[in-house]
Amino acid sequence: MITMLGIGLMAILIILPLLAASVFRVDALKTVFAAFAKMLVRVGVLGAAVYYLVEAGSVWLDVVFALVFIVYTIITVIVQAKLSVRTYLLPVCAGMFVALLVTGGLLYFINHLADRGLSGHFLLPVIALLSGSMVEPMAHSLSVYYMGLRHHNHLYYYLLGNGATRSEALNYLMKRAIEKSLVPGMRQMSGLVVGCSPVLMWTMIMCGVPVPDAAFFQVLIVLAVFAATVLSVVVAVWTARRYVVDGYARIKSEAVKFDSVTEQNTENNEQNI
Repeated sequence: MITMLGIGLMAILIILPLLAASVFRVDALKTVFAAFAKMLVRVGVLGAAVYYLVEAGSVWLDVVFALVFIVYTIITVIVQAKLSVRTYLLPVCAGMFVALLVTGGLLYFINHLADRGLSGHFLLPVIALLSGSMVEPMAHSLSVYYMGLRHHNHLYYYLLGNGATRSEALNYLMKRAIEKSLVPGMRQMSGLVVGCSPVLMWTMIMCGVPVPDAAFFQVLIVLAVFAATVLSVVVAVWTARRYVVDGYARIKSEAVKFDSVTEQNTENNEQNI
């Protein structure tokens, strides 16, 4: 139960880092306040929406909200990866939806075995956990593939000139993208017991869930996110093949086109290296 005392004590959690920043004269107060305000607004809007959805108890409303959340996630992936919307919108959509259907379907089947129905208590959190957890690794993986098209296209043409097919030549770039999608999942699994990594398990235990159930659910979600991330990247990159190469096996210019901001960031990174 939320109380005024609880809210007041919660304020200490933001006051302590601000106090430390003030004592050591770290110029980050405005940034911290801005980030905190954004968090309150976003969590408030999301919390209000989910509250009314759960109260309504309508599966159709839950599905509509889940679709809106997925679309927002897709846009976030494209923006973070600095991809061409025209070229990569459909591949990212395909990867995201296929991954969510497969992994979400498996989680629903496991939930059904526990004699629980499909409701907002299950659908919305699972969609949010899966799609939200896929944003960063998927964006990074697609960014690697996208950068490879620009900086390593000479290797693509070299392979074609030595008898490789279009698919065989693109497999190298696809391999690098899949490798980048595997790393976060392996890192999360290897460090699952340390610190705040099993945050879901600790939260569920605090809420009174039996320890074996909480541990099982933590492992289940980590594996689901890992599978969804890799599957989404594979489907997205595989789908993007027809949009980045023309009928003559040449890489399309719009598939490797950077905006001025991306170009500047790339040049800066190369100089730093």
